[in-house]
Amino acid sequence: YPSANVLPENMLKFYLHFSEPMAIGEASKNIRLIRTGGGQVPLPFLELAEELWDPDGKRLTLFFDPGRVKRGLKPHQEHGRALAAGGEYGLHINASWRDAMGRTMTENFSKQFRACAVDYKQPDPVKWKVGVPSAGTRDPLRLEFSEALDHGLLERVLVVYNSQGEAVSGVSRVAKGEKEWNWKPDHPWHEGNYRIVVEALLEDLAGNSIGRLFEEVDGM
Repeated sequence: YPSANVLPENMLKFYLHFSEPMAIGEASKNIRLIRTGGGQVPLPFLELAEELWDPDGKRLTLFFDPGRVKRGLKPHQEHGRALAAGGEYGLHINASWRDAMGRTMTENFSKQFRACAVDYKQPDPVKWKVGVPSAGTRDPLRLEFSEALDHGLLERVLVVYNSQGEAVSGVSRVAKGEKEWNWKPDHPWHEGNYRIVVEALLEDLAGNSIGRLFEEVDGM
């Protein structure tokens, strides 16, 4: 993720999902960013002493170097962003990457995408559309966003409350290129008022959250 094939020049991160727990410490030698017709992009990702894995070891969060993404910082001034609007790229994962049991992947993986213009706008919940389910059913509650949002955050920062202020149990699913969030309750809906509460840290693909811009832009 993100699953779209057109991504902003100033995008902040990828999520890489694996079918098995993976060996730790092998990311940097098994991931390459290639620009079509331009060869490998040098040092596009943030180098960390400890890789950012989920507790199961199946999801890696891969950040673009924020110093290159954000203008005014030395890495950006010296090297620019790893992505350039209009460029076509491939994120390549080597099959030699081992899992926690020492087994290599069955084949290489590649995600092809094109970079588009920078995104300097915050997500605006006012523009979201709500699909309301019917009482007595377990039909999903649906939120449609005006842009693709961060997949990992969508899975954990939205909560549904009933009219008594109690969190309702259910299962969420992110859909339509991270532009839709569906939430199915464990039990049928009761007639009444509900609230969807979203944490202000929910971000778009460029790291702009509901609460703040990733990068302040003059004149905006």
